[in-house]
Amino acid sequence: MEISDVPIGHLPPYRRMARLLYIILGSLALLASIGLDYINSRKGNPSYIFSSVERKKEAPPAVTPVQEALDTSLVGFFRGQGIPSGFLQNYRDENAVFHIRVNIALRDYAPLESVLENWLKREDARIIQKEEQQDKEKSYFLWQVERAKDKGIILFSCLKEPAAKKEEAPPSKEKSKVAIIVDDMGNSLEILDALCALKRRLTISVLPFSKYAKETAEIAHFNGLEVMLYLPLESLNNQ
Repeated sequence: MEISDVPIGHLPPYRRMARLLYIILGSLALLASIGLDYINSRKGNPSYIFSSVERKKEAPPAVTPVQEALDTSLVGFFRGQGIPSGFLQNYRDENAVFHIRVNIALRDYAPLESVLENWLKREDARIIQKEEQQDKEKSYFLWQVERAKDKGIILFSCLKEPAAKKEEAPPSKEKSKVAIIVDDMGNSLEILDALCALKRRLTISVLPFSKYAKETAEIAHFNGLEVMLYLPLESLNNQ
């Protein structure tokens, strides 16, 4: 009978201690191997034990870029076509439908129409309907567009060219003339709209560095009003 077959309780004391020592050392060696293999797997090194149980880490899902709202893109498009910000008004109604009004000259509409159609195609937007209305002074073109669930209305307000006036006889020297200058303009676009609606030959004097100085000058010029710079002056010694 081999010594290994002898129950540990029947072995001499020194052999009993030797067998226990072998068991302890073997256990420690096994635990050390498992620990080192685990450390290698955590560092990304080849592992003999844990590589078979660890799952391959999945790559994070790609982040889809958020598409800019169509009305914001349209404002950027019109600005890129050289239309001043003062000639653009936009808002969204209670149903989240956006509205954009574009004030341009009638002669500029036709070239802009084809460019806008091509741009909408590139933006995956489509034109649902077009309508046209006329009055004595302006032509109106109404576009209904949509992209996905984003719907909107583009209104082109196009000022017609003034009809050629017949030559009038020169005014007599006795006839008086009055020049009306409205100064301190630039702080309210509502007042400017009211003055433009008068359809009179007024002069708009814009106050430098006012809140809407640039927009006031552009809109007044677009409506055929003379534009002046209101430049307050004061002597150095005002005593």
